[in-house]
Parts: sequence; C-alpha cells; structure tokens
Amino acid sequence: MRGVGVYVASRASVPERSEMWRSFRDAGAPIVSTWIDEAGEGETECNGELWQRIEREVTNAARLVLYVEPDDFPLKGALVEVGMAIAAGIPVIVVAPGIELHPHTMRPLGSWSKHPLVSFSDDVESPLCMTPPSNAGGEGREVLALLPCPFDGRPAYYVRMDGVRWAVRCAYCHVTRGGNLQKADAALSWNTRPARENADDRAPALVEAAVAEEGA
Repeated sequence: MRGVGVYVASRASVPERSEMWRSFRDAGAPIVSTWIDEAGEGETECNGELWQRIEREVTNAARLVLYVEPDDFPLKGALVEVGMAIAAGIPVIVVAPGIELHPHTMRPLGSWSKHPLVSFSDDVESPLCMTPPSNAGGEGREVLALLPCPFDGRPAYYVRMDGVRWAVRCAYCHVTRGGNLQKADAALSWNTRPARENADDRAPALVEAAVAEEGA
C-alpha cells in the first residue's frame, strides 16, 4: 500500500524553512513532518524520540521533498532523511533554487541525487500537491493519480489515454510508457468518483499486471 502525505526536509536551523513548511501546511498541503513544529533551539524534548518519529513519518509518506538554498549547506539531518526515503523506496523530489550542480559529482548536493528515485522540481509548490494538475497527462488525457512508476520508481502520472488504454507518464521528463495497457480502465471503475480513492491504492498492481500481460 502506498504512503500518505508528503515528508518535507530542509535545514532545520534556518527559521525561514520551518515557517515556509508550516505556511504550506496551513494552506492545505498534506505535509506530515512534525519537526517543523519544534525546529527552534531547545524545542525538542528528546532527540532520540524525534528521530524515531522522523523515521516513521518518512517511511510512511508518499514522497519526500527536499528544499535547499545556496546558504543552507551543510544539510546534515536532511540528508539522513533523504537516505531513509531512498532505502524505503520512496521518491525524493529536490527543489534547489539558485544552486549550480556539478554535472558528474552533483556537488554541493552529492552524487546520491543521481539515484533513480530522485528527481528535481523547479518550484516547491508542485511536489507538495497530491492532486495532479488537470493537464498533467497531456492534451485530452485524464489523470488517475501521481504514484511511483512501475518501470523505474520515479514519480509518474497514471493516465487514461482514450477510454480503454492506460499509460504511465513521468512527472518530470514527460516520457510516456506502456501505452497499450488493456483492461485497467474497467478494473479501476475510474468513471465513478467515489471509487477514486480506492482506485488510487490499486493502480500500481493493476498497471504492473497489465504491463506484464502486454509484454507476454
């Protein structure tokens, strides 16, 4: 079963970061990180309990969003959180405005950012949104959900192509794969809105089954 909500990571000692996350949460973003409520000096009663809580929140999230600006290095704990997410198979989306990365080493972030589960976003609002934009699947295509792609684990939109075919479309490079996924449309009962939440949970298994059947 896929995770719920978005875990956000950034330099905790920079007050503006936790303030930013709280403002997004107050506006309705499904942020599950609780460290943002105790990021000030001395606000955490027990660091051991905090890190156990962080581990639970990271590994139960649908994705992790890392935000970093040029003056935020070194990241310290945020990199531990990223490592937890990657180890748990959770997509990591990096937002790094104003940072120039070395093409090979990816410094100052690090070569970990070339892991297949890691992608980049130009803005911080889009990765926080759990509902895909109406045009995410491309012109004339209806979007089911934003979930890890069964091909490579990167965030992808599950798209209804023409009423009978399904595809997965990478949320960042926009490459569409598996265009002939038969039978998933009927199985998901996509046209009934109340069934949409349950359909989201079943989408990965159904798409993977359809891919296997089409490739046989």
